[in-house]
Amino acid sequence: MENYEVEPSHIEHDIDSNPFDAPQFFHMEVPKEKGAKTMANKVLKVLGPGKPIVLFAAGRATVACVSCAEIVKTYHKQIFQITKLGQVRTTETWDPVADGLDSLKVSRSVPMIYILMSLEQLDENQVGYQKSIGRRKEFRVLTMSELSCSMSEEYTTPQSPPPPLPQSEKSEHNQT
Repeated sequence: MENYEVEPSHIEHDIDSNPFDAPQFFHMEVPKEKGAKTMANKVLKVLGPGKPIVLFAAGRATVACVSCAEIVKTYHKQIFQITKLGQVRTTETWDPVADGLDSLKVSRSVPMIYILMSLEQLDENQVGYQKSIGRRKEFRVLTMSELSCSMSEEYTTPQSPPPPLPQSEKSEHNQT
């Protein structure tokens, strides 16, 4: 590849059709550069009664997309979800820097995820349906000082030895 440009000269994307391609859905791409919390805040501002949202991402950003959906689910008592998978076919064209070489075309498939989230009931018969599990247990995010204190206590507190085995179990262990 040292005889070709550093960046491809042309990139084509052939995306599978969006399984939730309907005008009533708000579509939001989750880029890999943005944090899941940042995207979750944006989703929480848009998501509401009668306002379903479709999160979608490709490649390495799929992890951020799933994390974003999980964060959003912690804030709503009743939320329903349908998840679909797809792929993006990417073709890159690389131009040579040395004479006598042909252009190089590289094709690859990248995974893609679509997550439909709604506060209203969705079709339970759809593949990828997840029913609402209700609001999760309330939790509080620890500060760095609280976290470091709890971590230091965990590692400096001597572990108590395991309780002794009852006589019947001791004899079984000695026989083996």
